[in-house]
Amino acid sequence: FPVTIDRDELKVKQDYIEWVLNKYPVRQWRLENVDLAYHMFDGHTQEMLLKRVSQSGGAEHLQIPRDQERHQAQANLIQQTGQPNPEPIILIARKDGYELLEGWHRTTQNLKAFPNGWRSKAWVGYL
Repeated sequence: FPVTIDRDELKVKQDYIEWVLNKYPVRQWRLENVDLAYHMFDGHTQEMLLKRVSQSGGAEHLQIPRDQERHQAQANLIQQTGQPNPEPIILIARKDGYELLEGWHRTTQNLKAFPNGWRSKAWVGYL
């Protein structure tokens, strides 16, 4: 399982990894350069992204640690470089589109900055 670890959230990440491995029967993980746009995500991910984009960048209702700070960091990085963050996101390839598992702040800010689409590195899990 691909992991991006924030040391402050190591236990949360470990619990999350266990949950993902139990929920999804992933046959293979591949690191890929993926062309993404809003319509390429599954319905649940689209719904969550739309809520996050329309709420001035945040999801305080989800009680995500340092949510606004993390959104601002991603927005600043895009503004400084003109590019999406090169750190991979984590996706599950589903029949109805990609399900976003990790990289919500990066993806939300990419969607705001590049509404017509962008290229992202991603660990893609194939079921």
